[in-house]
Amino acid sequence: MAGMRFACRDLTMKAHDFSDRGVGRDFEAEPTLKRPWNDFVTGRSSRNTYFCSVLFATLMMISLAAIQPWIDPRWLFLDGQTVGEMSGDCCHVYDGAFSMLGIMLWASTAALASFSAIIFQQLYQRVDAKFALQAMLLSSILAIDDAYLLHEIVLPKLGLPQELVLLGIGILTLTYLVANARRLIRSNPWLLIFSLSAFVFSVAIDQVFHSLDPVFVVFEDGAK
Repeated sequence: MAGMRFACRDLTMKAHDFSDRGVGRDFEAEPTLKRPWNDFVTGRSSRNTYFCSVLFATLMMISLAAIQPWIDPRWLFLDGQTVGEMSGDCCHVYDGAFSMLGIMLWASTAALASFSAIIFQQLYQRVDAKFALQAMLLSSILAIDDAYLLHEIVLPKLGLPQELVLLGIGILTLTYLVANARRLIRSNPWLLIFSLSAFVFSVAIDQVFHSLDPVFVVFEDGAK
């Protein structure tokens, strides 16, 4: 009995010693951070801030290009080939500047989406890989269409009406949006709404007015 008493006392002392050093102590969760910081860490606030910053910078750049007094705004927003044919003063480094920027953005989006699809596939995240692959295909089609004037010149000369080509692009875009609606809305619904509205606005101006007036050109290509 005495031996057992001393053994129990020894175990009790060791337990207290471990407790004092933090060993064997029940884990206490660290206090959670405040909600705004949590939102920032999880990406919600940062995404919204990034979206607003990009939107503001884009609108400012388009506005400055439209009101600057040195260059006809049409030469900045139309594609380079059209500018060369219309201006009669070919060529300048700024011809088709915004058109070229749009093509670069489409191509960059396609490249990023393709890399993402490869990475997701390697990680066996097949749903994410499929989503990225669809984004890559749609962005590639839009980039090629803008770069080679497919819906404006090439395909109509081959017998496909421009309206039919735009309808096909619209169906592809709508299919992509419907297939990935939950993911897109969960990511950033405002970005989806704004992007889709700008795209529809650009196509509507192009099809309704068919005008090369500087105001219509800035609104159509700026929204695109």
